[in-house]
Amino acid sequence: MSGDFVTLLARLDEENRTFVDFHVFPNMDRQKRFDVSLSDAWLSRGQPLTELASFCEVVGRVRAAKAEVTLFT
Repeated sequence: MSGDFVTLLARLDEENRTFVDFHVFPNMDRQKRFDVSLSDAWLSRGQPLTELASFCEVVGRVRAAKAEVTLFT
C-alpha cells in the first residue's frame, strides 16, 4: 500500500555533487519535478533529518503524525 510509505527528500548543492540536507515527509504531494529553495515553506510539511543515524526515529515520528491525522479526517 502506497499510503504506508514515507518520503525521504535529499537536497543537493547547485552542482549536484554533495548533499545539503535531508527531510522526511508523510507523503509526496507533487508528481512532477519541482525546485525547493533553501528556506522554502513547503519543507515545513516534513521533519528535518539532521543525522542519518536518527533516520528510524524521524520516520517513526512522521508515521505517527500521519496516522494521527488519518484518524481525525
